[in-house]
Amino acid sequence: LRLYTERSTNNYMFEPDMGIHDAYLQQMLDAMLAKPEYAEKLVCGRVISGYINHLSGVTQAEFGTRRARMLFDRLAHYNCDLIFMFEWNEFNKNTCWQPTLYNSLVLQRLTKYYAHKMRGEAPAPNPSDDLSLPQLTVSTRENYKAGEPVRFEMLNIPDTEKSAMYTAKLALHDMQGNVATEFPLESFDRAKMREVVYTLPSEAFASTTILLPSLE
Repeated sequence: LRLYTERSTNNYMFEPDMGIHDAYLQQMLDAMLAKPEYAEKLVCGRVISGYINHLSGVTQAEFGTRRARMLFDRLAHYNCDLIFMFEWNEFNKNTCWQPTLYNSLVLQRLTKYYAHKMRGEAPAPNPSDDLSLPQLTVSTRENYKAGEPVRFEMLNIPDTEKSAMYTAKLALHDMQGNVATEFPLESFDRAKMREVVYTLPSEAFASTTILLPSLE
């Protein structure tokens, strides 16, 4: 049994939409999986971080890590036996899960967190991690066009069960190092998944071609 939990969208400016799944599909799938004839079946699902193909007309933007997280959250409900994470290794379609210069180990850390969670295990850091630093990731697209919203995601991925508070502040600088804009100071708990998203109009930065983010 293969579960599809997502509605596709052809517009990358709309946030991922799981409304149809939450309102209708989950109840239908729960009822189906409760039937005796499916008791010995394997339940499989798929997770993607994003998919962009101008030839097919299908665009499923990643929105930082939100699309992957929304899919992981819903598949966890079904206690899936197998979860497929598609890796076409086509950079132009933005489907890869492998570490790259741009996404580093963000998706690896996210996958590890959900793997521990689905097995009932405590979250854990990577073996080489500096434990004095929280597992905080910052995600944004590499390029924006004028008229598109500029979006930044800060995400604490839990690496411990022990509560420990810390603060983080994101700022954007122009090429001369001047602060173009800065965001509020945010509080995070290392033991809890928390997302903070900032969305700005790109026309506010029309006078500069490069924005350099900094994190304090």
